[in-house]
Amino acid sequence: MRRLFLFCLILTSLSSGAAFGDDIPGGAAAKKLFLRLTGTPLTHKDPRYAQMAKLITDGKESDAAQIAMDDEHFYAVTVKQWASVMGNKEESPYVPFDDFQALIIGTIRDNLDARLLLTGDFTYSRKGLCAYANAGGFDLKAFETGALSYKNDLMRVQQSGVQNPAGLLTTQGWGKAFYSAGTNRRAVQYAFQEFLCSPIDKWKTPGLDDRFVRQDVDRAPGKNPHTYQTQCRSCHAPMDAMAGAFSKMDYQNGALTQDKYTVPKYHQNTGVYEDDGNITMDDAWVNLLAKTNSDFGWNGATQGNGVKAFGQMLADSDAFKSCMVKRAFTTVCKRAPVPSDDSALHVIAQNFGKGFKLKQVFSDVALLPACIGDLQ
Repeated sequence: MRRLFLFCLILTSLSSGAAFGDDIPGGAAAKKLFLRLTGTPLTHKDPRYAQMAKLITDGKESDAAQIAMDDEHFYAVTVKQWASVMGNKEESPYVPFDDFQALIIGTIRDNLDARLLLTGDFTYSRKGLCAYANAGGFDLKAFETGALSYKNDLMRVQQSGVQNPAGLLTTQGWGKAFYSAGTNRRAVQYAFQEFLCSPIDKWKTPGLDDRFVRQDVDRAPGKNPHTYQTQCRSCHAPMDAMAGAFSKMDYQNGALTQDKYTVPKYHQNTGVYEDDGNITMDDAWVNLLAKTNSDFGWNGATQGNGVKAFGQMLADSDAFKSCMVKRAFTTVCKRAPVPSDDSALHVIAQNFGKGFKLKQVFSDVALLPACIGDLQ
């Protein structure tokens, strides 16, 4: 009788796709791939388990990845985390949902050209809202509570409240983080850090032309001109030359604003170096790094007017492609890339540049042996 019971138990396990917890062919790989892309487990009872396992054993791993990326949690967990760290100074994933994150999630869901993240004239709101619910941005709290779907309930709408939209750079979320108070220099600093993966220590350059450095920068801090020449100038020369792009942007009283003229913050503390410091009169900007730093792979215009042209410069660079791939790798593979990953990530970045589809980047990264191991 006991043997009969055990025999029945084995048959039951086999019919459910697993004997004593073993997976069907391709099953373990399907579970690993699903977990990487969604952050949630895939059970044997889920019909997608057998579907993905079959695709993997047939050598159609990319098709299996597409099934995983059609899951709600790909957007609610993986893409949301990927987006949130780029929208705050602390690079924390634990921040409230906002229009910055919504724009990234919607762009990936709709498989749009990723360069529109820095140049587009749209964002995403919850379905049923055609304008800002309040001055501070879209009312997106329902997504946080789980009442709405990140996959199904985001609707593309035109950006509101700005004359010249530039994707993420003119969202309420970015404005709150990088245009609030200050001098708007950090908008340049974090644009490079978040979208080109290049903190300021990597691109500060000694000896650059400092004619764009504003009047609020002391040329002899502590009465020592050498300090300015060897330390301050290397950051301020390239940063101030590009900061004109944001000269009409501000964030006040809980809302992003875009002025017709240069905002007052660009003219504060003018007495520090009044005689020869630069006075920002318009939104013209120039990238002084274009002739001194080829690491970014500048492919478009490196000077222009306004935030949209600045965003276009970033989006056209090789650094943008490689940065998006590296960020996807870190999110999906749960570790930062190491030098041995460089060649594989370079190939993915080159492919990304052919269509700028971020969903494909997530799939390609998740399928790397360095990320998921051997699927066969």
